[in-house]
Amino acid sequence: MKKAASHDSVNISRRILLKGIAAAPFILSSASTWASIPAEPDVVIIGAGAAGLGAAKTLTDLGISFIMIEAQARTGGRAYTDEHIFGIPYDMGCHWLNYDDANPWYNYGKNNDFTIIPEKNDPYGLFVGNRPATKIEMKAYDKEWDRFSDRICRAAEGRNPDVSPAEAMEIDNKWKFLVSYIRGPLGMGKEIDEWSCKDWYWSGSESFTTFCNEGYGSIVAHYRRNLPVELATPAQHIDWQGSGVKTGTPKGTINSKAVIITVSTGVLGADKIKFTPSLPVVKQESFQYVSMGTYNNVALQFSKDFFGLGPDAYVDYVNEAGTEGGGMLTNMGGTNLSYVYSGGDLGRELELAGFEAGVEWGLNEVVKAYGSDAGKYFIKGNFTRWGEHPWTLGSYASAKPGYWHMREELRKTVADKIFFAGEATHPKQWATCGGGILSGIDAANNVAKTFGKR
Repeated sequence: MKKAASHDSVNISRRILLKGIAAAPFILSSASTWASIPAEPDVVIIGAGAAGLGAAKTLTDLGISFIMIEAQARTGGRAYTDEHIFGIPYDMGCHWLNYDDANPWYNYGKNNDFTIIPEKNDPYGLFVGNRPATKIEMKAYDKEWDRFSDRICRAAEGRNPDVSPAEAMEIDNKWKFLVSYIRGPLGMGKEIDEWSCKDWYWSGSESFTTFCNEGYGSIVAHYRRNLPVELATPAQHIDWQGSGVKTGTPKGTINSKAVIITVSTGVLGADKIKFTPSLPVVKQESFQYVSMGTYNNVALQFSKDFFGLGPDAYVDYVNEAGTEGGGMLTNMGGTNLSYVYSGGDLGRELELAGFEAGVEWGLNEVVKAYGSDAGKYFIKGNFTRWGEHPWTLGSYASAKPGYWHMREELRKTVADKIFFAGEATHPKQWATCGGGILSGIDAANNVAKTFGKR
């Protein structure tokens, strides 16, 4: 992945409409914070995102030795706050704190003096063309939004077959594109024919949401500060023959009793980690059927808040014909930094088109709704491309239609030695950072049970 894909910013002087879019001995890196190193730890934790950190903290509390390794040169995974690109906290991944106090990060943030603020629902912006929607249009859109949710729930209940939203309902009005796009690509990272109604239904996906002014990634970084981790140390091979587990890395092999794997289904499905012997077929299939979607932010910094809705206001927008539209989060924390979101097929096209094309697309979307004057206030932008990130290969996971049951297979332990965690494995809060840490805690407790320590 080119450096510019995730970390560089770009100044744009003109708006362009996108038209198409060996094995050395294992040694510690200088980033390690270990006081003493277990030669053969009880557990190897692969990945230092939310799940890995949750597992590490739990194992520490239980007195179980571990080594946590991370492929990247930083921790946090998809929860990462950058303060250099725009000079203010900027969440490049996780930003929405879902599920209120059912999300451990919500309480951790509040208890450690982070500024947690609720999502603002009033005023709520809906633009049709380059004008605010009328009250009649707002009512019609809200009605279609509720009808969409109701149909998904009905399709998911009881013994109904596991179908996609596209199979469960028909939308044939002005709000067809916008409701489908917000619910699908911007909600699930996939088009509405590519995800399971049952998967959405059982996730409890409707929830109260908050934000953190210092950045979601800053909360995660604070939690990690006393946990040891080996950076720039990807797991390459896991040999689970015999009585233990051997984890191969560029720095050598680590022997342990068990391993907790927290990497994304995108990485697992791409065979970036080899297994000897191969994992059971059904486990391998779960990586493919609970697959990664595409969801990114185009962050745009402006010199003033011309949106006029105050801080942290969400805006949906659609053209007069109802054939194009999307969503944006404006004036985050009162900083004049805004997000324009892309996902699904369009989001993937933008990822492949490149960094500058993504930023220009995002600015053009703002101009569509607010007019050409918006360009006058533009300073610079950034475009995340999680599908091109080599250690993520997507934004978050959802089950394909007919394969909701594969969530359970995904989180099952193999041979009481290989444990799986990560947002995709959590039964309720998947696709969230909260689900990530909860899954890591669960995995660590399950390890402890096999060791007879619970």
